[in-house]
Amino acid sequence: YPVSIYIAAPDNSCKGIIHGVDPGTSPSELMDHLVAPGNTVLQARMMGKTSTALITFEGLQVPHYIRYYGAEYRCYVHRPRKQVCTVCLQLGHRSDHCPTPNRVTCKICGVDNPTSEHSCTPKCRSCGGDHPTTDTGCPARVRPPLNKDRVRKALQQEQQQRDKEHHPTPSSSSQGDLQAASPPSGRTSRSRSRSRRRTRSKARSRTHSRTGSQPPPAKRTTPSEVTGPLAVTNQPSLPPKDRNQPSKNQRDEQRPAEPREVSWAKGPPLLSP
Repeated sequence: YPVSIYIAAPDNSCKGIIHGVDPGTSPSELMDHLVAPGNTVLQARMMGKTSTALITFEGLQVPHYIRYYGAEYRCYVHRPRKQVCTVCLQLGHRSDHCPTPNRVTCKICGVDNPTSEHSCTPKCRSCGGDHPTTDTGCPARVRPPLNKDRVRKALQQEQQQRDKEHHPTPSSSSQGDLQAASPPSGRTSRSRSRSRRRTRSKARSRTHSRTGSQPPPAKRTTPSEVTGPLAVTNQPSLPPKDRNQPSKNQRDEQRPAEPREVSWAKGPPLLSP
């Protein structure tokens, strides 16, 4: 039997469908002429022999409109359902891929090899309901909706796992050694508080001893504050010094030189005849 192979879509992706495309269009032609502004098209293919194209987008949001050959198409969110075969009425494959194509089954009641005169009532072979097996509203065919929050959490966990592999954290044994080597936080805080109290008490005792031994500083008083016999009264003001008067050195230079006394070491000089 012919087999069709499809590439599985990644987790961080979503699917949409457009209608009105020529049946039998190849995936390469769809990829070449599909344009989705603001989105990236990962895959595109036709859904069987219908005129509906299934498009896979990157991300978790399906665009409202896309362009194909320049024309704008309305894009709808793809709500997948389980496939049911119209030949054997089994879920999971289509009639063109049925492993028992020669099997005859009633599409209404699901009886195998029915006679031409049998009377049947609708009954589903998948869920047992009072509807045909090929009914699109069968609860057995409905797939659970895509949980975007679950997908985001799974992607975040994968990213965290990758980060841990690239940047490994210290082992639990090393952390245990560090915790054993370090003293408890309660003891350290108490010892620190005690040491601080001791230093503060020592500083206070030093300041008290210094203040008790040293005499108080003498207070400076101005002449106006002094009273009694030592009180300063109106003192006569001295005349200002004349800057033009000669200084002491200048006076010595201007004084006339005094005659020098000459004496003989050994009597008066002898006069030659």
